Amino acid sequence: MTVNHLTYSATSSGTNYYNLAKDFAAVNSKNEEITTRDGHLMGYIVNVSAFSSGSGLLTFATIPNSWRVRNAFRRFHFAREAMFEQAGVTKSEMGKYGQTLRPFFSVDHYNDGATINEETPLVMDVPATTAAPALRSLTGGEWTYTTLASQPTLKEGQLAKDLDLSLVDEWNVHVLGGNLVEDTDDTVSTSKQWVWLSLTMLIEWSKSQIADSTNYPRFIID
Repeated sequence: MTVNHLTYSATSSGTNYYNLAKDFAAVNSKNEEITTRDGHLMGYIVNVSAFSSGSGLLTFATIPNSWRVRNAFRRFHFAREAMFEQAGVTKSEMGKYGQTLRPFFSVDHYNDGATINEETPLVMDVPATTAAPALRSLTGGEWTYTTLASQPTLKEGQLAKDLDLSLVDEWNVHVLGGNLVEDTDDTVSTSKQWVWLSLTMLIEWSKSQIADSTNYPRFIID
């Protein structure tokens, strides 16, 4: 029987992140994909019950179910497939669990890291002794967020042969927030290359709709 109920105990008074796909995959021991194999975004219809020992304000934020979000997922899905195709990687070599996107929720989610303030569901331990059952946080398993690669983004007048950095720029993706980029030098005025850390799917999809592709990963922006 498939588990469709999750229980959490928030460990932070600030922002807590809930990855339902990751948690359902863990409790059911079965991969949970957030898109179809051709990049169509799927969603959850949920009932939420919250309990608190004291007064306070609780706010939930989710990824909007908009055509822009859905199109952004489709565009990144095909960009990811193109990346693997150009590298000579077949779908069978990608593996059963590596054929769809796993983005971070937001730029803050990426900054906080997948292990900080990302809640795990509680599971019931039923001991073999007469001790009472007890709830504990689920441990183990693996959920790898999507990493993509592109050619390095060089500034005007710079040549790849003059750089000491890798000629492959690896970065994560998140749905909401701004792009994260790192300079290769101490000051922006003397930097020779942008190193992308994580890109916003909505921003990059929007930029793909216009002609100017300056300073953006080449395989996403035509």
